[in-house]
Amino acid sequence: ISLIILSVFYFFKAKERKRKKEIQLKKDLMQMQISSINAQLDPHFVFNSITAISYLVQEDDKDVAYNYFVKLSRLLRDTLSTRKLITRTLQEELEFVSNYLSLQKLRFGNRFNYKFQISKNTDYNFIVPKMCIQIFIENSIKHGLEPLTENGELIIKIIFYKMGFYAIIKDNGIGIESSKL
Repeated sequence: ISLIILSVFYFFKAKERKRKKEIQLKKDLMQMQISSINAQLDPHFVFNSITAISYLVQEDDKDVAYNYFVKLSRLLRDTLSTRKLITRTLQEELEFVSNYLSLQKLRFGNRFNYKFQISKNTDYNFIVPKMCIQIFIENSIKHGLEPLTENGELIIKIIFYKMGFYAIIKDNGIGIESSKL
C-alpha cells in the first residue's frame, strides 16, 4: 500500500513539474516574441524622420528642427534603453506614441491630423506591454493614412476600467485591404 501511495505521489509530482515547465516555456516564448517586436522601430520611419528634420535645417528652421530631433532621439533612446523590458507604464507608452506621432506628422505634413481621447479615470501608472498601442498606430498610418493626400484623421481613444483599458485606434484611411492593391 505504501508503495502504491508513493508511486501515485511521484506520478502527480512529476506531472506537476512537467506542467510548470510547459508554463515557463510558454512564458519564455511569449517574452521572446514581445522582445522581438519591441526591438523593432521601423528603420524606414527613422530614415524618413531624419530626412524630414534635415529638410528643416536646410530651410533654416533650426528651432523646429531641433525640437523634432529631440523627439527622435527620445524615441531611439527609449527603444534602445528598454529593449530588454516587455512592459512599461501607460504614461510612458503614451509619451512614446506622442513623440512617434509628432514625427509622423512632420513627415506627412497636413495629410493627416491626430488626437487623443483619454478617459478621466485613467491610471497612468498601469503597467502595459511595451509598444502595445504604437504598433497599431503604425499600422493605421501605413495601411490607412499614408496613401491619402489630405484630410486624414487618426483618433487614439483610451478607456480605462478597474482591471485594464481599451485602446481604440480609429482612422479614416483607405483600409488595409485597399492598401494591399
